[in-house]
Amino acid sequence: MADAKKYLTAEYREKTWVICESFLDDMFLLEGEDAALLIDTGTGIGDLKGYVETLTDKPVTVVLTHGHVDHAGGVRQFDKVWVHSDDFEAVRTLTVEARRGYAANFLGSLPRNIEKPSFALEDITDYSRDLPELLPLEDGHVFDLGGRKVEVIHTPGHTPGEVVLIDHGARILFSGDAANPNLLMNFPNCPPIETALRALLRVQARESEFDANFNGHIPVIDGKTWPLPDGVLSDCIECMKGVMDGSVPLETAPGMFGRAPRTVAKYGKVMISCDPNNIYIKD
Repeated sequence: MADAKKYLTAEYREKTWVICESFLDDMFLLEGEDAALLIDTGTGIGDLKGYVETLTDKPVTVVLTHGHVDHAGGVRQFDKVWVHSDDFEAVRTLTVEARRGYAANFLGSLPRNIEKPSFALEDITDYSRDLPELLPLEDGHVFDLGGRKVEVIHTPGHTPGEVVLIDHGARILFSGDAANPNLLMNFPNCPPIETALRALLRVQARESEFDANFNGHIPVIDGKTWPLPDGVLSDCIECMKGVMDGSVPLETAPGMFGRAPRTVAKYGKVMISCDPNNIYIKD
């Protein structure tokens, strides 16, 4: 099996696989009657394309929730990839050094009681291939897999081109990094908190259409996996509202991976890292 030891896989629901890339991040494979959909390509530590082909014999369409290194690092293994045009540049400028840097930082932060992933930084290569054709993903796009439809909602916040997907057949929200317990909105190109709030309110208005929320960082342990706890989406929304109206205070927290301290807001199950000067939409 292609690079099997680099991936931990659980079939959460029928024909719905969570593919954990050695605890760096997760991809999701959804199979319908006619086709399959791969959500995200991970950091790119191994032969993801070959591994996916061991799980499904259906033609596979690839879609990215956003263009960050841990979700788009493996794109060069594929010929065509759907991604929102606002994140095209992020995908085009990914480097091997950035992917290795992410993996090195993350490996150093793993708890001691978790078995170390079975890959080396040297496994992260450029695949000696050109970038795939980037297909512009738009809000409302529907992937029809045959008896199973997956709908895209544009949710700018973590990145300008962040999207979430609702799998109407399995009743699952695949939220990428748009609604995380540790939501990072302190990157230089992040839209304002107000923009992210508006986007997540649109997702919340669709809550009757899903009963599980999987983000891009879900563990697979002993062949089992779990969605995010109930309330993460609503806590993200209430935290953003509180930041905007001043009811949720901004605090200073240590930076990730030994970086400079960051500004955060905490509410319920979530912590949002943000830029105090990027809260409101500017006219």
